[in-house]
Amino acid sequence: MRAKIFIYSVIFSLVCFSCGTTKAEIVDTPETTFVNTTWSEDGGIFTTCVFSEIQSVGKMAMDGPDGFSVFEKLSKTGGERIDSSAFEYDETTCEIKLKSDADKSPNNAFHIRGVYQNPPVFVLHGNTCPDPLVLLEGKLLKAGVDYAFDVSSSRIEFKDKIDIDKTSFSVYWLTKKRECAFGNDYAKFGTEYDRLHSEWIKRYE
Repeated sequence: MRAKIFIYSVIFSLVCFSCGTTKAEIVDTPETTFVNTTWSEDGGIFTTCVFSEIQSVGKMAMDGPDGFSVFEKLSKTGGERIDSSAFEYDETTCEIKLKSDADKSPNNAFHIRGVYQNPPVFVLHGNTCPDPLVLLEGKLLKAGVDYAFDVSSSRIEFKDKIDIDKTSFSVYWLTKKRECAFGNDYAKFGTEYDRLHSEWIKRYE
């Protein structure tokens, strides 16, 4: 049985926000959001959501087992800013590559803010399942109809634009060790999402 890990997007479980404290030099747009995340199982930092522009990257040390409190703080403050010259972003893989060893502590969580591609594009890092679960506004979306999914790159491309800060959605996938999730406002359709997730995960248990 895989452990479950959440990569938060707006209010879900390791999640994307465009609200929270805004630095004076950062301009909010309808397609600006942020992701709070930690290191992946293979030691990388990935945004899941593809950004066309990274505005800032912040860090904060995890304070024990309660990662949620760190994510709440990151959402409000953005964490300690990492200079833009000290990281690179690969849009193809969604990886943030840090250059300084001082930023690479395994205890750090990260707040990554930027402008996301819309229609949204997600890259499911480490994915091992051919049919990730994609939910939107309480409904099950269908590959080839509502979104395109490329198995080789684990890349999901939505057909239509959505505001990922105001829309309830959830994407689940499996890696060799974990079940991962990325989404926003899970509680809005929690009952429906729980049922659809339960039906999906049974195929892999």
